[in-house]
Amino acid sequence: MLNLVTYDNLSPQTQKVARKSVTAGQKYLARKAVRVQKVKSKRNIHAAINDRYRNRRLMNSIELGRKMEAAPTTYVELLIMENLCMFSPEGDHFLFSEHKYISQL
Repeated sequence: MLNLVTYDNLSPQTQKVARKSVTAGQKYLARKAVRVQKVKSKRNIHAAINDRYRNRRLMNSIELGRKMEAAPTTYVELLIMENLCMFSPEGDHFLFSEHKYISQL
């Protein structure tokens, strides 16, 4: 059974680790989305050409990861609260889409 806690329940030192973990998770998901789109484009070029928002979606995902690195703490905390991120007691972000902690990727 997973022992997951919210950002509010972490200590201040652990919150710093959690913010870095969330940023790393966003960057991982952006890289994964690029890899997936590359495979889809090779598999069906017509679908890739006709998806007019594909590149914009990928760029938004990549830019969010970069923005989170440079953004003030309050911005990253706001994103964490909006997305209901869950963490291990040590501050490791749990990605529900991957069923793994960031440190395990």
